[in-house]
Amino acid sequence: MLDLLTVCPLALTCLSMNTAPLLSLDDLNFYLPLEDNHGILIEEEQVSSPTKCYIEKNTIPVLKKLGKDIEKDNSNGTERYYYLATTTSPMISAITYTTDDVVRLRRQIEAVENTAITFQATIGRPNPYYMDNLTLMYLRSFNKNYSIDDDNKKDGEGNSASKFVGWTAAAGALNPAFIKLADPIFVDGIQCRTFFAQYVTKNEYAESLHKRGLFEFVHNSDLEFGKHFRNPINDNDHPTTNKTIDLIHMFASIDGCYDYTLAANNFIGLGSVDAKTIHDLTSWAGDLQTAAKKLVPLEDKIHSKYLNFADIMNDSHLGCTEDDILADIDAVNITDSYLTGPGRLNDALGQYYSNTDTQTKRFQKFVTGVLHDENSNWVGTNNQKFEQEVYDDLALTYDPTTKTINDYSSSVDIINKNLKKFAILTRGSSSFPSFKIRKFVARSFIDYVEARI
Repeated sequence: MLDLLTVCPLALTCLSMNTAPLLSLDDLNFYLPLEDNHGILIEEEQVSSPTKCYIEKNTIPVLKKLGKDIEKDNSNGTERYYYLATTTSPMISAITYTTDDVVRLRRQIEAVENTAITFQATIGRPNPYYMDNLTLMYLRSFNKNYSIDDDNKKDGEGNSASKFVGWTAAAGALNPAFIKLADPIFVDGIQCRTFFAQYVTKNEYAESLHKRGLFEFVHNSDLEFGKHFRNPINDNDHPTTNKTIDLIHMFASIDGCYDYTLAANNFIGLGSVDAKTIHDLTSWAGDLQTAAKKLVPLEDKIHSKYLNFADIMNDSHLGCTEDDILADIDAVNITDSYLTGPGRLNDALGQYYSNTDTQTKRFQKFVTGVLHDENSNWVGTNNQKFEQEVYDDLALTYDPTTKTINDYSSSVDIINKNLKKFAILTRGSSSFPSFKIRKFVARSFIDYVEARI
């Protein structure tokens, strides 16, 4: 059974000996270099009479590999290519193919999940929610920014970096015993520790949580850091081909968004928090708030250096890169669609990245997922509700009828409304982002998302 992670539809029309247009596969080589370790599944459609299926030239290697004889047609003065579909050689209506990165990732996560099941049995707590929590906790533990709540760690303004909301409160406590158990597990010749550590930078790596045991068999001891995880989705209208996702950031966001993380916390006696006040903060809204805070000394450059959300993402110093945003969007989508109850994360990844709608509806799914977790009773269309939610997360009010944007009347109102929700914004009142900054970040993000729906 193939792991099906990306589907490329080939819209064909059956016309007896007429043109049956085959859509371009311009980006196919990005996903499918045609090595033997990639899996292909084809969907076929029967034809009642011989049908010429015209193709793009760059699809010839793929179709030849699939056994089609390619012919050249110069009848109209233009060089075109086609294969002949017959009653015994069906027309190809879709090609489904795998990307090694996601298949490999899922196998590694599956090993962690199986280890979590065994670990639960040894401590007498067979709880599927806790298995999810252990897996997500382990994955986020590689980046100390998502795993270590250090009151001695200061942000750029000298404030406690974990003030108001830390990752323990937002996504549950780590289990060091499980980390030590999962780290040395081998999958396809590589340890879990080695595999996941490569997706953080050396400075981000939570080395204190992933120390090797004194008598542990050391394999691949020289860890490599800073590898980018290739984005498995290609949005044809707004191409993300060859872009990347901050993988550990995505898992931390999933952990923060996953409702049953709270159930797991209750199960082990840590209590719970108000999920809706922090889900946005641990994913997309946290990045927007971070960007707003870091734009404070750069306010005079808004509308000159920073013209749109792409300019925010392109400045790595603002802490809101496209790697982060795509990770946040996928985290919301995966959690909202596939982790609505106890279930395996590796299955959720497979279902999400194999869903044909994901290719074209990634951002639409994101808006839906955000609205499932909205913190107020917004009014209007889904897009208008989404606008209200984004503005609200930047401490602004938005009236979709008049299209007016207003500030909360005071910082006291912000704190009274929801202390945790505006945790990043309220760090250091002397540098609270101005109305102009927050409006720019909110509006530019809304435009970025809505342009892709």
